[in-house]
Amino acid sequence: MRSIKSEECADVVAELARKALTTLTLLGFHASLDDYSAPHDEVGVIVEVDTSMDEAGQVFVYWKASKEWMRAVRQSLDGVGISGPLFRAQVEIRSTQLETLAKVLAVAGFQVEDAGDFRDRQLRILGVTGETLDQLVKA
Repeated sequence: MRSIKSEECADVVAELARKALTTLTLLGFHASLDDYSAPHDEVGVIVEVDTSMDEAGQVFVYWKASKEWMRAVRQSLDGVGISGPLFRAQVEIRSTQLETLAKVLAVAGFQVEDAGDFRDRQLRILGVTGETLDQLVKA
Protein backbone atom coordinates (compact mmCIF):
# COMPACT_ATOMS: atom_id res chain seq x y z
CA MET A 1 0.00 0.00 0.00
CA ARG A 2 1.34 3.42 -0.97
CA SER A 3 1.54 6.20 1.56
CA ILE A 4 -0.14 9.54 0.97
CA LYS A 5 3.27 11.09 0.36
CA SER A 6 4.16 8.52 -2.31
CA GLU A 7 0.77 9.00 -3.98
CA GLU A 8 1.41 12.74 -4.08
CA CYS A 9 4.85 12.11 -5.57
CA ALA A 10 3.35 9.76 -8.13
CA ASP A 11 0.86 12.48 -9.09
CA VAL A 12 3.69 14.98 -9.52
CA VAL A 13 5.64 12.54 -11.70
CA ALA A 14 2.54 11.76 -13.79
CA GLU A 15 1.96 15.50 -14.27
CA LEU A 16 5.58 15.98 -15.33
CA ALA A 17 5.18 13.20 -17.91
CA ARG A 18 1.93 14.75 -19.15
CA LYS A 19 3.61 18.16 -19.53
CA ALA A 20 6.50 16.63 -21.46
CA LEU A 21 4.15 14.67 -23.73
CA THR A 22 1.93 17.69 -24.36
CA THR A 23 4.91 19.94 -25.07
CA LEU A 24 6.59 17.50 -27.46
CA THR A 25 3.32 16.94 -29.32
CA LEU A 26 2.69 20.69 -29.47
CA LEU A 27 6.11 21.11 -31.09
CA GLY A 28 5.31 18.54 -33.77
CA PHE A 29 6.99 15.42 -32.44
CA HIS A 30 5.18 12.12 -32.80
CA ALA A 31 5.15 11.42 -29.07
CA SER A 32 3.32 8.88 -26.96
CA LEU A 33 3.14 7.82 -23.35
CA ASP A 34 4.39 4.35 -22.52
CA ASP A 35 2.18 3.36 -19.63
CA TYR A 36 2.62 -0.35 -20.34
CA SER A 37 -0.99 -0.65 -21.52
CA ALA A 38 -0.47 0.43 -25.12
CA PRO A 39 1.00 -1.73 -27.87
CA HIS A 40 4.79 -1.63 -27.83
CA ASP A 41 5.03 -0.99 -31.57
CA GLU A 42 4.79 2.79 -31.21
CA VAL A 43 7.57 4.74 -32.89
CA GLY A 44 8.79 8.26 -32.30
CA VAL A 45 9.41 9.94 -28.97
CA ILE A 46 8.34 7.85 -26.00
CA VAL A 47 7.63 9.40 -22.60
CA GLU A 48 7.77 6.76 -19.88
CA VAL A 49 6.93 6.89 -16.20
CA ASP A 50 8.98 4.28 -14.41
CA THR A 51 7.70 3.63 -10.91
CA SER A 52 10.12 0.78 -10.31
CA MET A 53 13.16 3.05 -9.86
CA ASP A 54 12.02 4.39 -6.50
CA GLU A 55 8.90 5.14 -4.52
CA ALA A 56 8.14 8.37 -6.38
CA GLY A 57 8.93 7.19 -9.90
CA GLN A 58 10.84 8.93 -12.63
CA VAL A 59 10.13 10.23 -16.13
CA PHE A 60 12.27 9.08 -19.04
CA VAL A 61 12.21 10.15 -22.67
CA TYR A 62 13.69 8.35 -25.65
CA TRP A 63 13.32 8.07 -29.39
CA LYS A 64 12.11 4.71 -30.63
CA ALA A 65 12.79 3.59 -34.19
CA SER A 66 10.62 1.22 -36.18
CA LYS A 67 10.93 -2.54 -35.83
CA GLU A 68 11.98 -2.72 -39.48
CA TRP A 69 14.91 -0.34 -38.95
CA MET A 70 16.06 -2.09 -35.79
CA ARG A 71 15.80 -5.49 -37.48
CA ALA A 72 17.93 -4.24 -40.40
CA VAL A 73 20.56 -2.88 -38.01
CA ARG A 74 20.69 -6.17 -36.08
CA GLN A 75 20.98 -8.16 -39.31
CA SER A 76 23.80 -5.94 -40.53
CA LEU A 77 25.65 -6.60 -37.26
CA ASP A 78 25.43 -10.33 -37.95
CA GLY A 79 26.85 -9.79 -41.42
CA VAL A 80 29.48 -7.04 -41.25
CA GLY A 81 29.60 -6.12 -37.57
CA ILE A 82 29.99 -2.64 -36.15
CA SER A 83 31.93 -1.42 -39.18
CA GLY A 84 28.86 -1.71 -41.40
CA PRO A 85 27.06 1.39 -42.70
CA LEU A 86 23.74 0.63 -40.99
CA PHE A 87 25.29 0.29 -37.56
CA ARG A 88 27.39 3.44 -38.03
CA ALA A 89 24.26 5.29 -39.17
CA GLN A 90 22.33 3.99 -36.16
CA VAL A 91 24.97 5.26 -33.73
CA GLU A 92 25.02 8.73 -35.32
CA ILE A 93 21.23 8.94 -35.59
CA ARG A 94 20.64 7.88 -31.98
CA SER A 95 23.23 10.37 -30.75
CA THR A 96 21.67 13.18 -32.78
CA GLN A 97 18.18 12.26 -31.60
CA LEU A 98 19.24 12.32 -27.95
CA GLU A 99 21.00 15.68 -28.34
CA THR A 100 17.96 17.11 -30.14
CA LEU A 101 15.54 15.90 -27.48
CA ALA A 102 17.74 17.29 -24.70
CA LYS A 103 17.98 20.70 -26.38
CA VAL A 104 14.29 20.90 -27.26
CA LEU A 105 13.18 19.91 -23.77
CA ALA A 106 15.59 22.38 -22.17
CA VAL A 107 14.33 25.25 -24.35
CA ALA A 108 10.77 24.15 -23.59
CA GLY A 109 11.34 24.57 -19.84
CA PHE A 110 12.43 21.12 -18.65
CA GLN A 111 15.53 20.13 -16.70
CA VAL A 112 16.95 16.94 -18.21
CA GLU A 113 20.01 14.76 -17.86
CA ASP A 114 21.39 11.67 -19.54
CA ALA A 115 19.75 8.68 -17.86
CA GLY A 116 23.06 6.83 -17.67
CA ASP A 117 24.16 3.33 -18.51
CA PHE A 118 21.09 1.63 -17.07
CA ARG A 119 18.95 3.42 -19.70
CA ASP A 120 21.31 3.91 -22.62
CA ARG A 121 20.30 6.66 -25.04
CA GLN A 122 17.53 7.95 -22.81
CA LEU A 123 16.97 11.18 -20.92
CA ARG A 124 15.66 11.57 -17.39
CA ILE A 125 13.39 14.56 -16.87
CA LEU A 126 14.26 15.98 -13.46
CA GLY A 127 11.67 18.74 -13.38
CA VAL A 128 10.78 22.08 -14.89
CA THR A 129 12.84 25.26 -14.82
CA GLY A 130 9.87 27.60 -15.01
CA GLU A 131 6.84 27.77 -17.22
CA THR A 132 6.85 25.10 -19.89
CA LEU A 133 5.87 25.86 -23.48
CA ASP A 134 2.53 24.07 -23.10
CA GLN A 135 1.67 26.49 -20.26
CA LEU A 136 2.75 29.53 -22.29
CA VAL A 137 0.62 28.49 -25.25
CA LYS A 138 -2.45 28.12 -22.99
CA ALA A 139 -1.88 31.61 -21.49
